[in-house]
Amino acid sequence: MSNFKYALTFVVAINWDGLPAQPGTLDSTFGTNGVVLTSIGGLTSDDAYSMAIQQDGKITVAGSSYSGFSVTQWALVRYSAGGGLDNTFGGSGIVTTFFDSTYSAARSVVIQTDGKIIAAGVSNPDSLCSAGTIARYNPNGSLDLNFGTNGKVIMDCLDMLDIASIALQADGRMVLVGTSTGVLGVVRLNQDGTPDNTFGTNGLVVQFSAGYGNACVIQPDGKIIAAGMGPNGFTITRLNTDGSIDNSFGTNGIASTTFGSVNAAYAVALQPDGKIVVAGSSGPASQHDFAVARFDSDGSLDNSFGTGGKVLTTIGGADDRARSAAVQPDGKILLAGWTHVSGLDYDFAVVRYNSDGTLDASFGMGGKTITSITNNIDRAYSVGLQPDGKVIAAGSAVTTGKPFALVRYISGLNLGVLNFSPATASMLVYPNPIPGKTTLEFTLLMEERITIDLADAPGRTLSTFMDSEHLPAGEHQLDITLPATLPSGPYLIVISSPSGRMSVQVFKK
Repeated sequence: MSNFKYALTFVVAINWDGLPAQPGTLDSTFGTNGVVLTSIGGLTSDDAYSMAIQQDGKITVAGSSYSGFSVTQWALVRYSAGGGLDNTFGGSGIVTTFFDSTYSAARSVVIQTDGKIIAAGVSNPDSLCSAGTIARYNPNGSLDLNFGTNGKVIMDCLDMLDIASIALQADGRMVLVGTSTGVLGVVRLNQDGTPDNTFGTNGLVVQFSAGYGNACVIQPDGKIIAAGMGPNGFTITRLNTDGSIDNSFGTNGIASTTFGSVNAAYAVALQPDGKIVVAGSSGPASQHDFAVARFDSDGSLDNSFGTGGKVLTTIGGADDRARSAAVQPDGKILLAGWTHVSGLDYDFAVVRYNSDGTLDASFGMGGKTITSITNNIDRAYSVGLQPDGKVIAAGSAVTTGKPFALVRYISGLNLGVLNFSPATASMLVYPNPIPGKTTLEFTLLMEERITIDLADAPGRTLSTFMDSEHLPAGEHQLDITLPATLPSGPYLIVISSPSGRMSVQVFKK
C-alpha cells in the first residue's frame, strides 16, 4: 500500500442531558428515536448484511437491493456519524453496482486506511453457478478502476461460490473466507485484486474438514482465523501467513465445539489477549438460542468463560439467532442478531456479556435489548462501535418495502471525543502503514495541554510520545518512532487533552 496522509476531523461533542441514559437504550439523538431506515430501490427487498465504521464515525453498510425485472444488485450506503445520508458518497449516500447477473449481494465490507471501501459477496454470472465477487470503491463511491477489471473481481465458480467475510492485512492484502464447492475456502488477493500466488495454491486454500466458512479475522502476527460450520459444530481453523495449516492450533489446525443438535457459527472476534470469540446460534432447528464460545490462542476452549468456554442465551423464548460479534475496549462482548416474537414478527436483539461470559446486567434488561422496528421481520446482521463508544446494529426491516435499518444504542462507554475547540482541527499521520518512523501533524486553534500515546486496539497505552505538554494554537508536527519490538499489525495513535481524546488507526509494517 502506498504512503498517504490520513486526515481525522475532531468532533465537538457536548452532552446537554442531565443523567446519562441507561446502557442498552435507544439513542434518541440518532435518526428517529434511535432508528434510521433507508429504502434503496423503493421496491420490495433491500437487505443489509455488513457494516464498517470509520474513525470519524461515518457508517458504511453493504447488502443488496431488488431493482426489478428479477434483478438483485449490490447496494452500499454511507451515513454520517449522526445517521444522515452522506451525500459525498455517490451523490446521495447510496451506491448500487450491477454485475451482469440476476442476483448479487455484498456480504461483507471493510474500509482501507486510505478511505477506500472493499465489499465482497456473491454474484451469479450465469444460470449455472454463483461466484465470489469483490469490488473496491473510492471514498466518493465511484469504482476504483485500479482494482481488478474496472473495479471488480469475479472469481471462478469452481474456486469460490460465495464470499461471506473479508479482512484486511496490515500490508493491504485482503483475505476472503467463504464456501468453495461445499467446504470452507480462504482466498488472498493482492492490493490490485490479483490472486496472491504466495498463498496456498494460486491464492486459494480449501480446508475440506473445516466445513462452511462464514467469518474471518487476522491476528497481529498475520495468522488467519476462519470460522464457520462443520460436522463438529462451531468450527475454527487457523492458517499460517503462507496459507498452510497451523498445526499448533487445535487438532491439526482445527478447533470445534457443539452446543445442541444444530450449531451455526457466523461471527468471530479477536480479543487483545489473543483469545478468540466465536458466535452464532444453536438448538433444535426452530428453537435456536444465541451461542458464543471462547477459545484460547492454542484452540482449546477457555474454561474461564461461561461453562466450559461456552454460553447459551435465550432472548425471547422462541427462535434467537446471533449473526455478529464485537469486543468492546473494556473487554465486554456484544452479540447482535434477532429474536422471533410470533408468526412473521422478528425483532433486533443485542446482548452484552461481561468478560467471563455472564450477562452484563447494566445493559438493557439483564444484558439483553430487543428493538421492534416494525411488526414484521426485523433482523440485525452486524454490530460495531463508533469512536465515542456508541453501539450500532445494522440489518433490515420489513415496512413499506424492506429498507436498510440502523439502530444506535447507548453503551455506557465513555471513550471521549476530543473537544479541541472548533471541529476544523485535524490530524495527519504519514506514512501509514508505518515502516518504523512516521510524522504526526495536527492543528490547534487554541492552547491545549496535549498527551500523545501509542495504544493497542482496545486502547491500552503501549508507549507515550508526548506527556501533558502545553502547546500553543497553530500547526504542530511530531516525528514518531515506533518501538523496535512492536509486532506488525494495527494500533492507535491517541491524542488527548483534559477535555477528551481521539484516536487514528495506524498499521506497523
